[in-house]
Amino acid sequence: MGRIEAWKFAVNLALHRPIVGGGFNAFLPETFAVYAPGVRARAGHSIYFDMLGHHGFLGLGLFVLLMVVSWRAGSRIMSLTRKVPEQRWAYDLAAMCQVCLIGYWAGGAFLSLSYFDGYYVIISLLVLTQLVVERELKAAAGSPAAASVTPTVDSRRTASGHAVS
Repeated sequence: MGRIEAWKFAVNLALHRPIVGGGFNAFLPETFAVYAPGVRARAGHSIYFDMLGHHGFLGLGLFVLLMVVSWRAGSRIMSLTRKVPEQRWAYDLAAMCQVCLIGYWAGGAFLSLSYFDGYYVIISLLVLTQLVVERELKAAAGSPAAASVTPTVDSRRTASGHAVS
C-alpha cells in the first residue's frame, strides 16, 4: 500500500501544482504532511509518478514526449538501414536500444529510476546513430553536398592517369 499512497501523493501534488510540481525534493515528510496527511513519506517507486510529483503534468508530458521521440528515432534508423548491408550495425544497435527502452519503461513503472543516466545514454546513442546513418546514406547516394567537393590542384589527373601540376 505504500506505493499506492506515494502515487496518490504525487497525483495530489500535481493537481495542486500542475505546471511545476514539487521540485526535485518533492517526496519529503514536510510535503507529504501537506498533500497526503497521515501518510508516511516514501519514494515514488515509479518513474511516471516520480516525474508527476517532481515536475507536474507538464514535466510528465515532456518525459512521455521524450519516450515517443526516442522510440521513433530507433524506428527511423531501422527503416533506413533495413536493406543496407553496410549499415547492419546501426540496425542492430537501434533494435537493441529499443529493447532497452522497453525494459526501462516496464521496469520503471515500479522503480524510482527517473534520472537513471543509462536511459539518457541510450537516447543519446539513438540520436547520434540517426545522424551518422543519415549522413552516410546521403554521402553514399551521391548527394550534391558530397559531390560539390572539388579536388585540389595536386590531386587532379589527366585521362591517362598522370598528375597535372
